[in-house]
Parts: sequence; C-alpha cells; structure tokens
Amino acid sequence: MKKQLNKFFFAFGVFLLVLGCSDDSDKKTEQIVKSQEGLNEKSDSVKKDEKQPDLKSELNNISFPSKPDKKSIVTYILKILILSQDLNRYSPEDQQIDMLAKIGEQYIDVLLDFGNNKSIAGRFYINHAIARIATESSKNKIIENLRLNEDLAKVVLKNGWQVEARDIMIEKLYKERFVPKELIQAVVKLEDPLTYDALIYFFVHGTNQYNTYGLTYKLPGININNHIIEAWEITLATRTNYEKMLMAELAIRLGRKDALEILIEGLYEFKSPTLNDRFLKILKEYVDIKGDLSAIAEWYNTNKNNIIFDVATKKFVLKKQKAT
Repeated sequence: MKKQLNKFFFAFGVFLLVLGCSDDSDKKTEQIVKSQEGLNEKSDSVKKDEKQPDLKSELNNISFPSKPDKKSIVTYILKILILSQDLNRYSPEDQQIDMLAKIGEQYIDVLLDFGNNKSIAGRFYINHAIARIATESSKNKIIENLRLNEDLAKVVLKNGWQVEARDIMIEKLYKERFVPKELIQAVVKLEDPLTYDALIYFFVHGTNQYNTYGLTYKLPGININNHIIEAWEITLATRTNYEKMLMAELAIRLGRKDALEILIEGLYEFKSPTLNDRFLKILKEYVDIKGDLSAIAEWYNTNKNNIIFDVATKKFVLKKQKAT
C-alpha cells in the first residue's frame, strides 16, 4: 500500500509539473510542492537505522538529470523526498543533502519553494542543501524567503547576513511561537539594544524559552532576568511537562517552590539518564537533603506546607516553628 501511495504522489507531482512548468510559463514551483503535502503522512514509523540499507540502495539509483532544467530538477527532488518520507530521524551526514546540493545555486529557487512548504517531510534535507549552496548572489532570495521559512536563519547566520535580515527576524520573534536557535543567535549577534524588546518578548511567550535565555542573558543591558517569573507563569499555564522542567531550572533560582515541585515530579516522569543526572544535581543545589530523589521527594511531600525559600542561603528550608 505504501509503495502504491508513493507512486501516486510522485505521478501526481509530475502531472502538475507538466501542467505548471511549460517553457512559456514560469509559475512558482510552490504549486507543485503543495501537491506533495501527503508526503508527511507516514503509513509506518520506520527507524532510520533499520531502513537505511534499503534506502541507500534506492537513493543510489536516482540519477541527477543529464540535461537539468526546472522540470527535471523538481522530479529529481520529488524522488529523493518520496524515498525519505518514512524517516523519523535525520542527520547532517545523510546522503540526501549531498544529492540535493548537486542542484546548485542556479536552481536554488526550486529548493526554496520546497523549503517554504512546512507540510513536506524531508524539509531538513532541503534546508541543509540550501545552506550548503547559497552564496552572496542568493542573499536577497534567502532573506525574502525567510518570511516563510524560519530555518533559513541558519543560512543568514552562516553568511553573516543578519543586518540585512534584521527586520524580518524581529517580526518572527513577535509572531512565531517557535523559531530555530539560529534565528535567535543571528539577532543576538547584532548586539543592538533596539532588538532587546523582541528578544524578551520571545523569551516570555516563545516555546524554546530556556535556549532563548541561554543565548541572550549576557547581552549588556538586556536585564532578561527581570522577566523570568513572567515567562515561568506562562510556562506553567501553557507548556508541556518537558518545557516546564527546562524553565524550572531558571525559576528555582528565584525561590519558586512550584519550580521545585516540577523538578521532583519531572524526574519521576522522564526516564532519560542524562536529564535525570542534570536535574537531580540542580535539586541538590537548592535543598540540603542527603540521599537520592526518593529522599528529596519524601521530604518535600511531608513538609510541603512548611517549606520556604531562604534568600540568604538560596536554599529551600523548613519554616521555623514558633516556640510554644
């Protein structure tokens, strides 16, 4: 069934290609790209390392057009994306990037149109190929398409085009719930106090708050620490448990007892050794309880109503009881 769907999507794409890319018409390849929205509907979840041997052989059977033109380039891209649609893990070392980079800057417009369609599986490969082949001659196209594809911030950062892309990146910080860290890095690199309001807004309202904080807190005069509590309140109300765990690392510094509780609960929920070691270490910085997580959790649950934050020692302690 999956192979039949693949053939259907490919045939449909080529059909639209013939209609939309005649010699006397320069319609946007975005029309063709949109026909491939079904590529991200996975019929099976296949691990990359389980599929890789067959995938590599199939990819090696795809030949680059001997006489490339817009039609043949689109067909070439579709073949690569269709074969890659079932992957759930991607790597910058995957051969799909090398294959797509062969297209070259002459047809970067085609890659940009594919990259602008966020419903397409395999955009990771498209965007990495663009980053590899883009030069100064493509700068204006990259910046223009940044409005539709925030991942192009990688290209902006790599080539030092942040000044030219400034206004679009600021717009993204205000409008998007998520942007890649490279976009934040590019704005930070400007070291422009006029961008601070946008960075703070995204820190408070964006999803990757912890990364935003880590990239911005050293900017002179930004005072982002003044907005941790505001960001924490939004995280508690609207974010996933994992995001709460990350932000709790910041909120606990300011004595938020709910951050202490989130860390304890999260350590029981998430079973990642790396995360557990990291957050358990953080917990032990703020409580003087010897032992493992269970000892800290027992202390917290037993004394929850009497726990306060000691500003002087920066630790959670038991409230002193009045003598009777």
